[in-house]
Amino acid sequence: MLQMPNNIPTDSQLGQSLLSHARRLDGDEDEDENEEEDEESEDESEDEDKEFDYSNFMWINKYSLKFQGCHHMTQWNANNDEDNDVKIMTRRLVRFRLCETGRCSDTAARGCKKGYGDYVIDLNVFLESYLEYQQRKKEYENDDYVEEDEEDDLAK
Repeated sequence: MLQMPNNIPTDSQLGQSLLSHARRLDGDEDEDENEEEDEESEDESEDEDKEFDYSNFMWINKYSLKFQGCHHMTQWNANNDEDNDVKIMTRRLVRFRLCETGRCSDTAARGCKKGYGDYVIDLNVFLESYLEYQQRKKEYENDDYVEEDEEDDLAK
């Protein structure tokens, strides 16, 4: 069974991996209008990404991710090309909340009550990121253990 941490710092490897694959639930109010603009400027956005200043996002280091739960969402399969394809599919999602670290409660299920954003990520992507993080953590702890043993041997 997976043991989830209560809060995942956004500046951790796991936090960064999850955020890089997640989608915010409560986006801009003008989201529909922006979709048309996004389609028109798709080619331009690739060039802009190369010049984008990511230092404007340093504020996110003051936040933590609070696990909210798993959800199943049934939707129409827009990719069904043939009669054999599934017409309706179920997406398995993980929902988490981005809370300011100082206000992110370990005991409250919601994590925080204001100043937050709710995000979703595909369950398989979430598990892949989480298991990769656990593997790296275990390797790091084993490396530290080996180094301590070597230091003890040298001291003898």
